[in-house]
Amino acid sequence: MDFGKVPGNELDHIDFTLPPDPETNRSILKKGKGNTKFYIGCPRWGIKEWVGKLYPKGTKEKDFLAQYATQFNSIEFNGFYYNVHSREQV
Repeated sequence: MDFGKVPGNELDHIDFTLPPDPETNRSILKKGKGNTKFYIGCPRWGIKEWVGKLYPKGTKEKDFLAQYATQFNSIEFNGFYYNVHSREQV
């Protein structure tokens, strides 16, 4: 397996179930005044191998982002890895 890539024939066998939250996480999140939100997304949406798995069979490349948005409400923005942005930029 290449780093960061899963072969298509292995994708169907991955259990994406998240483990239960540890109690320490719950106590920290309670301090967030109940408005803490987490968004799950991927680093890219234009992955051809997702057609027939995440995207419906026959999805064209021009429609990848629209299909991605039906599954996720965010995408990884790794710009923070390279620079700390101001509140206004975010």
